[in-house]
Amino acid sequence: MENMEYILSLAGAALSILAALLTIAVKFVKAVNELKAREGKEEIGKKLPELIEEAEKFEEYSGAEKKAYVMDKIAEYAEEAGIEADLQYVSEKIEELVELSRQVNANKSK
Repeated sequence: MENMEYILSLAGAALSILAALLTIAVKFVKAVNELKAREGKEEIGKKLPELIEEAEKFEEYSGAEKKAYVMDKIAEYAEEAGIEADLQYVSEKIEELVELSRQVNANKSK
């Protein structure tokens, strides 16, 4: 009987340790995924100005067509680089950079 209690006590301790290790592993995987996503956003953020400048050379394109061009190029770049492109983030970043460019150009013309 004493052996059974000892075995159950060890099994309970082992299960507790296993649960703790699983929790740590899950948190670690989430942290790694968040880090990869952040690094991917940084890489995309570095590439965006170059692509926006390239799209601006297409004078016959509308603003929406230029944005679609940049979005397509970013999707290609992300696939080649093996990173995940958050297209909502990319869209917002394009709008932000274009607006900044407009403000700078407006200030230059004054």
